[in-house]
Amino acid sequence: MRRARCWTALVAMIGAMTACAPGATDPGLPADTAGPLTRQQAELLIEEPLADLAATVSERADEYAEFSAADAAGTQEMDGQCLYVSTVYRSTRKVDSEGWGDLARAVEPQMEAWEMDTGALDDKHRSSGAGLRGQNPHNQAQLTVRTWNEHRVQEVDGPTFGLEMMVQVPLADSECAEG
Repeated sequence: MRRARCWTALVAMIGAMTACAPGATDPGLPADTAGPLTRQQAELLIEEPLADLAATVSERADEYAEFSAADAAGTQEMDGQCLYVSTVYRSTRKVDSEGWGDLARAVEPQMEAWEMDTGALDDKHRSSGAGLRGQNPHNQAQLTVRTWNEHRVQEVDGPTFGLEMMVQVPLADSECAEG
């Protein structure tokens, strides 16, 4: 019996030490928390790790991205669904196909910490609009890094001249109810 308790404690300790991938910020809420979440839970899950991710990506892939907070987090209804939309981070740096690869490698550890599917990071169409996406199967939190060219006066033909990064999380309908 004692041996079983020691083994269980050892497994729990190893799990806690490896729960967050190197280069990632541990979410303030277990990533496997089932949804729909409340706004407070979504904030705990997303905001601090996303801010750290924006800084990390800007440091690791600074040639392609220098993210800064552009829009504040909030709730909104979209297609009849209540969503938490994180702080939106934007960059106005030029991104080519090599840059998308660097960005994918930079966001992957945080996506793993959020228990998001990272399979789409290798999508060869990311520079033509697919961006970088991943979704958590437990609460459907979805990270999106996509092109953003609204700051450009003229239409862009060729490499992307801007990026937008955010996370959307489905919330309980009561979180968007008026009143």
